[in-house]
Amino acid sequence: MVVIEICFASAMGVLLQIPLQAPVFRRERANKMYTTPAYYLGRLLSQICVQVAYPFILILVVFFGVGCNNEFSNVALLLLYGVFINVTMVC
Repeated sequence: MVVIEICFASAMGVLLQIPLQAPVFRRERANKMYTTPAYYLGRLLSQICVQVAYPFILILVVFFGVGCNNEFSNVALLLLYGVFINVTMVC
């Protein structure tokens, strides 16, 4: 359930922003301010803090709230998977 929360919360954030940013993107692309890959990379890198912090906080709360085995490797793998899933859903 944590994976679903991470995935859909991130995806919905992107889906809700696309219609709002489309006119600005079209105008700036028509003015040749930047290319599509540059816009995509800039958008991805500008939101990297949110993409890492959200699953990190959510997983730590759930992991220690449930009382799972507190070995470092378990926590690290779960955090790695959570961040990977979040970045994948946003891209």
